[in-house]
Amino acid sequence: MNRAPASSVVFIHDHCFRMDAEGTVYSEGKITDAVIARLHPLAQEVVIVSRLQAAEDTTGLVALKDRRIRMAPVCGNGFSRVFGRSIFANAVHLWREIGSARFVVLRLPCLLSVLAAPVLWLRSVPYAVEIVGFPREGLSSKGDGIAIRGLGKFLHLLTARLASRAEGALYVTQNALQKVFPTRGVSVAASNVELPLPPVDIDGQDIAPLKDTVCIGLIGTMATNYKGIDVAIRAIAELSQQGYNCELHVLGSGDTDLFRRLACDLGCADSVIFDGIRQGGAEVAAWLDDMDIYIQPSRTEGLPRALVEAMSRGLPAVASKVGGIPELLEDQWLVPAGEPAPLAARLRQLIDDETLRDQARKANARRAIDYSAPVLRKRRDDFYLALARSLDNVTADSPR
Repeated sequence: MNRAPASSVVFIHDHCFRMDAEGTVYSEGKITDAVIARLHPLAQEVVIVSRLQAAEDTTGLVALKDRRIRMAPVCGNGFSRVFGRSIFANAVHLWREIGSARFVVLRLPCLLSVLAAPVLWLRSVPYAVEIVGFPREGLSSKGDGIAIRGLGKFLHLLTARLASRAEGALYVTQNALQKVFPTRGVSVAASNVELPLPPVDIDGQDIAPLKDTVCIGLIGTMATNYKGIDVAIRAIAELSQQGYNCELHVLGSGDTDLFRRLACDLGCADSVIFDGIRQGGAEVAAWLDDMDIYIQPSRTEGLPRALVEAMSRGLPAVASKVGGIPELLEDQWLVPAGEPAPLAARLRQLIDDETLRDQARKANARRAIDYSAPVLRKRRDDFYLALARSLDNVTADSPR
């Protein structure tokens, strides 16, 4: 049966938007008018299928002002509501919105894809995917029980299936996600990490001597353990025991009590400083500029924004060999996840050898250029323009 001509593109994402009393919709900053604007070549109206809840305080949130955006939220915000008592209503909702769309874009991994995938395939609606991480990473804050592991495996398989049948796939890594979730359609690598400030130009600049106390920075939330803050604390304890005068500075939100207790137990409480949070852009850059070395000892990652930002400030860095991180750093600065001893060993190398520090900081600043806003925006724009042209050609060739 032929579907009626459609003029909208549906964007499906797990993000929880906020709405104030006047009806203005806000995001936490990851989904903005500029992000949505790149979908307009596919259709003028962008319908966002996501979660939505009322907000009394919108401080720090970003308003969506583009009048070509229409919100079509699912019922509920929590997993038990969306996939529990409201699951039938949400399935019908997706059936209607997807069925009336010209094209669909899914940002994966995404719990809503569990409902969206069968609708896409049953209704034969063309779609593309934006793959921004591994499913297990997205569920890391939920714990590590049998149910969570099972859900992670299921989402992994579903993400792979959706990618394989998509008209196109936008990946935030150069190779890591592509190997796991290949597509038959148009493909582009364009990180969702977009530097707020241009990378510093350090070629020709002499390296500054280390301070008496070496400042080692790490950005990550305290709400989960996957950023490896505990691993960093253990590495700092090891360096302190070996006579190195170091401070670990942690920037991020969440309860610090668990990590403070760990530092106390290891005898390095005075060497672990929690710096709270900073507004993005200039404030984070200023914090990074006070560091001597940056570390990202994550247990799992897609492509960490914080590491790219640190590299853009000309910081030498050490990070875990997980996710897309090996695309950022040379192999000598990668360490096994969850192991403090190799992390401490690489830090000793950088502290002891000024030449290595200088080589690492220059290599990092040059690599970060690939994540400057103009470069990434052009890749994304070209990707959606190519999909739009392909869609127009199919429409023109279809029997009237």
